[in-house]
Amino acid sequence: MYQVLAAQLQPHGLGIDDIFPVMGRDRRGTLEWRSMPQGLTVKTGTLNTVSALAGTIPTQERGTVWFAIINNGPNFDRLRVEQDRLLQQIAEHWQVLPENLNAGPMDKVLLGDPACNLTPPPSES
Repeated sequence: MYQVLAAQLQPHGLGIDDIFPVMGRDRRGTLEWRSMPQGLTVKTGTLNTVSALAGTIPTQERGTVWFAIINNGPNFDRLRVEQDRLLQQIAEHWQVLPENLNAGPMDKVLLGDPACNLTPPPSES
């Protein structure tokens, strides 16, 4: 699906990173408490007991890597931590090339439902 969207966006001078959140650039929404490598373009999804993550990883060794991770289980926080850990390992192995992480005109737009986020870390006193 991501590749089809990319092909339809390309004639308009747009890319996947123009319509989906980019880790490190989009600081609010469903990516707010995630620990994925910066520069990944991702779409999160949750339904019943399924947590999904799909997107692209810009790598030095393999070019653009398209991925989808789908996990089933009752503990979404644990599943999301495992997803983030897997993507960190891929980033270390293939050397992620971070996209331009400068905030654009969409920076004030909330991407995703914050209620779907991981439990936020405790605030420091």
